[in-house]
Amino acid sequence: MSNSFVKDFFWGLFFLVLQVVLVRHLRLFEAEANLLWLYMIFIAATNERTYTIITVSVLALLHDALLDTWGVYLFANVLVIFVIYNFLPRISENKLLTGQVFVLLTISSLLMNGLILLLSSFIQLYGSDVFFWQTLIGNSLYTALLGSFLYNFSSAAKGNV
Repeated sequence: MSNSFVKDFFWGLFFLVLQVVLVRHLRLFEAEANLLWLYMIFIAATNERTYTIITVSVLALLHDALLDTWGVYLFANVLVIFVIYNFLPRISENKLLTGQVFVLLTISSLLMNGLILLLSSFIQLYGSDVFFWQTLIGNSLYTALLGSFLYNFSSAAKGNV
């Protein structure tokens, strides 16, 4: 195992624990942000495809184990990262505007949440139409809003304002 994988794994574990313990209680209009998804997008934007798929699959498997969701997050996260990998700009090469980051995160979150809801309908994990739209739209927008804020904060901390 390389040092970068161990570092990314422990950071992912930190975000996973933060997601399960803290963020699930910080709801905005009954929507919750997905910090682990934001970290997975960051890994995809900064690393090569094989490394990204392996790291995302390990973190998503742990996410499934903690939430008892039968591999839904594993399948959805890895598939969406695999599909959008070529559309993600390399963070080291480009300085994106806040609107571009928001649109990128909204589309990727809509894909991920839509796939999770589609898969969970097969195992009847959630059974309400209201919950479907609330999760699809609300969680995606909240995740994109939080990700855009974090991107601006990290850019300001680097002095790239």
